[in-house]
Amino acid sequence: MPKFTVDTHLFRELGELLVGRDSTALIELIKNSYDADATEVTVHGQQLDRPEIGRIVVSDNGTGMTSERFVTGFLRVASRLKDQGERRSDIFHRRYTGSKGIGRLAAHKLARQLEVDSVSKGSSNSKIETLHAKIDWDGIESRETLDEIEGTDAIALETGRARSTAHSGTSLTLTKLRRAWTPTER
Repeated sequence: MPKFTVDTHLFRELGELLVGRDSTALIELIKNSYDADATEVTVHGQQLDRPEIGRIVVSDNGTGMTSERFVTGFLRVASRLKDQGERRSDIFHRRYTGSKGIGRLAAHKLARQLEVDSVSKGSSNSKIETLHAKIDWDGIESRETLDEIEGTDAIALETGRARSTAHSGTSLTLTKLRRAWTPTER
């Protein structure tokens, strides 16, 4: 039976089309924090003039992501999660600012590797979950189609249980930057 296949270069093509500038990419990552009901977001850059060792870290104190939310939301480009229901955040009822799953495309535009660390906010009847994921964009693009990624180390996910005192939130660490940032951009 014939079927559609998706070339791994789709990430690059969509990133260039939907996230034209690096500053826009950074804003998209911050929007994800807002949508997660964060009251605090920090953006920290280190050695931005040296892309091979530089890093950008975007951290927040939002609701965090469970492994299910990561797989069905973050890893799904153009996810419908934010289109379902009222399109408002759970705690502060903020209108969602992020859309079309652009956050991960923004991360791809800025860096060759992404690490996601998240602690989900547990409800009274759910456990608090930790999540650590690594996405190697070069490893993904070394394959021809998205179907070929499964079973490789291009995407790795580990989960666990957090201490009951753990604070929720998400941290995105972008490494192997795609280019040097100029002094006026830093």
